[in-house]
Amino acid sequence: GDSVYVTVTGRNLRTYQHACPVYYSEGPYVTLLSYRLLDSLGGNHDGIANPAEDIEIPFGIKNWGNTTAYGVTAIIEKQFPDTFFTIYDTIKYIGNIASMESIYVDPDGFNVVIDSNCPDLHNISLCLNISDSVGSTWVSDFDFTIHAPVIGYHDYHFTANLKYIPPGDTGELFIELMNSGSYPAANVQGVISCNDSLVTIVDSTASFGTISPDSLVTNQADPFIISTNPAIPSCHLAELTVKVMSGAY
Repeated sequence: GDSVYVTVTGRNLRTYQHACPVYYSEGPYVTLLSYRLLDSLGGNHDGIANPAEDIEIPFGIKNWGNTTAYGVTAIIEKQFPDTFFTIYDTIKYIGNIASMESIYVDPDGFNVVIDSNCPDLHNISLCLNISDSVGSTWVSDFDFTIHAPVIGYHDYHFTANLKYIPPGDTGELFIELMNSGSYPAANVQGVISCNDSLVTIVDSTASFGTISPDSLVTNQADPFIISTNPAIPSCHLAELTVKVMSGAY
């Protein structure tokens, strides 16, 4: 009984408008109505999908048709091959759904396990196949996005913003990290190493706290400490490596 309004426009053309009446076809017609993300299985309970989380997906479906859908089954699949996630608990037996009735499977929905190496802003594309006992099938595609921090080295300095440490001296090293990802990195820890025999790492670990997206943070409150051999040549170039960790990242 509703209508779809069609408007056609173009440059230097008169606008055309027309109302197309909409009617239900005979029989049931069942599609995905809603879904949500529960990251309570080893996740941080914030409703946002992150790498290494097991996501529970409660969902609702609705019969838009004018007759009852009998013996409804819902099966979730990948839209296309994707190694960054796996799925389990993929089949739900719904039963009968009357005309215009909605059924919710909550909280025990489908499960999607996100790989720990899944990149930031990767789309998880899923397909919900709904069928009834007489062979009718309806397909609903849906997706959601993975959010993760992306931490990179930005800069360094010693005390007083120096870029060097004198021979035979011991100094505090501050490293600046940037989060270019879409999700905060919590409790960030850094570890430095150096294979140069003329450089000694006195304190190799430091805490950076939480690094928000698009933010720069240094270990100002917890510096690394290194020392140099008195015999080190002037302008000697020493290479250091920093390893950064945050939870599963």
